[in-house]
Amino acid sequence: MLEKKKILIIGGSSGIGLAVAKQARRHGGQVVIASRQAVAQKAMLVDVLQGECEAHSFIDRSGSIVLTSGIAGERIYKGASTMAIINSATETLCRALAVELAPLRVNTVSPGFVAPKSREIQDYAGQFPLPRLASTDDAAMAYISLMTNPYVTGTVLVVDGGARLI
Repeated sequence: MLEKKKILIIGGSSGIGLAVAKQARRHGGQVVIASRQAVAQKAMLVDVLQGECEAHSFIDRSGSIVLTSGIAGERIYKGASTMAIINSATETLCRALAVELAPLRVNTVSPGFVAPKSREIQDYAGQFPLPRLASTDDAAMAYISLMTNPYVTGTVLVVDGGARLI
């Protein structure tokens, strides 16, 4: 699905970013990771991705950009006002860039709570319509879907097991 596609993952040395990198690589993508930890962990990342990490030019209007927002853009939590602003702005930026950069596709994945989390968050997840925390692979599949669908742009794909509905 991603053969000959160049994929830059910012923040890809752990968590969701690393899961996206692994899945993109499995689907044939050329993966480059930009991360503060990537330099220190390059040997581990090359081994995990079974390939070389090198710089590429990503200026190509035939591909896609997938941004990351989060649940705090819609659900307000005490102490998370900065995250609410950032997530909401990211989703608005997605829509604006989808228009400005077309035919380059721009989308956003908005994950909810991803394991592992505190016991309190795990208990809260039991109330979700899909009663569990997301895995990093659950979130990564959303990124791959948005990277590979040639007719989706300006979309925010929510991956939260229905947490926003309660």
